[in-house]
Amino acid sequence: MGELNVVSRTSIPHTGRPGRLVCFSTMYAVNDPPPAGLGRVVGVSVDRDPFNGSYICAISAANRSATCWPDLQPPGDMGQVASLAVGGEHVCALTANNTVRCWGSNRFGQCDVPALPPRVVSLSSGNHHSCVLLADKRVVCWGDYQGGPPSNRDFASVVAGEFSTCTITTNLTGVCWPGAGRSQSYYPSWLSHLPQAPSPEFLGPVVQFGAPGLEFNCALRVGGVATCWGNPKYYDGLDGLPDVRLISVGWTHACAVLRSGALRCFGVENTSYMNPLGVPQQLKVPGAVLMVVAGPSQTCAVVSK
Repeated sequence: MGELNVVSRTSIPHTGRPGRLVCFSTMYAVNDPPPAGLGRVVGVSVDRDPFNGSYICAISAANRSATCWPDLQPPGDMGQVASLAVGGEHVCALTANNTVRCWGSNRFGQCDVPALPPRVVSLSSGNHHSCVLLADKRVVCWGDYQGGPPSNRDFASVVAGEFSTCTITTNLTGVCWPGAGRSQSYYPSWLSHLPQAPSPEFLGPVVQFGAPGLEFNCALRVGGVATCWGNPKYYDGLDGLPDVRLISVGWTHACAVLRSGALRCFGVENTSYMNPLGVPQQLKVPGAVLMVVAGPSQTCAVVSK
């Protein structure tokens, strides 16, 4: 199928350049190191649900196979993987032959992949639902979610979050809608304080959404300026930051890869890499950062060295 389109739970694809995986704990002091012998990777995704374990999946640069840890190993007949996305207790992957397969918990139908057209462009998994972008510019979702994308729009990307989903149209308009249905009743009442979907007028033209976090989300505007909304303690320092190449949003923190290749994270996580008061820190990782995925328990970056 040509160049493999390796995507994470963000809506910006990784370039496919192999790199070294670097992960660090961002909640509850979880630290699950990569399996021995993993080697260099071309993509990584992290879980969306901190209440039910911590999972990471990566795509090997050597043979394009998927590896997950400490659990949720892919089916043995998976073959080469073009992209993957870890949700809450489940994983979905786009195989090299353009088939979408999901495994793990199916409590809310998140592994019941509907019949899809033969050309899937990208994939994203939220807490208990997943979505794909099709070549005809439609978005299709399944699992536990409410509503859905407007049917009269042409879409360029989709990113599924904890309890909501965001898309970008081909004219760079951002559109978000509520995501959680039955599954929201399984979580504490304080999770109802979800960020309101911003208006297109507030956002302006955007090229990337983060996966909506606990009480906030961020987007990347045309020109490389980050914009955020919701609870400011989770993104203080990121809103308005220039020269950003891509962003990733976790539960209570967010990370940005700058055009220089530097990685900066913002938020209130209890980790040695970030100030618990939300003061931005430039994370010291070897080499330029090719991609980053922020999760509730762990955050991972693929670096060039």
